[in-house]
Amino acid sequence: MSRKRTDFGSAKKTILASHGITAAEWQVLDIVRLKVPLAPNDLAQFLVGYLEPFPKALFTAAEYRSAMDSLVEKGLLCVLGFADAVSPAPPYSTWDDDMIDRLEGKLDFTPTGFALMEEISAAFEAQYRRPLLPKKPTL
Repeated sequence: MSRKRTDFGSAKKTILASHGITAAEWQVLDIVRLKVPLAPNDLAQFLVGYLEPFPKALFTAAEYRSAMDSLVEKGLLCVLGFADAVSPAPPYSTWDDDMIDRLEGKLDFTPTGFALMEEISAAFEAQYRRPLLPKKPTL
């Protein structure tokens, strides 16, 4: 393993710990950021397959589901209900306006969760000159 990769991993652990985020919670937040349109149980199972090539980073589906529940309890993620699944998407949403109508039962960021992702992204950008969270275009 290269020193640069080790330094990045160490910095990531430090950044996440300073925000009270576990490794499993981070993987859930990151997959929500990537807009994988699955309900929580299916998303947990997807994460197991998605991260299978990286055994050191792999958790069980039950651990991912527990991380999702923790993130919902912390107010960082929400499960979209019918009333939420309407256009236009709120400014903190990971979803584009043309998708949000079909997302009932899927995970999305809350305003607090999105702000946390922006903070973590800014911390990575300060250290590595690239954000984790791409900026949404403003109108």
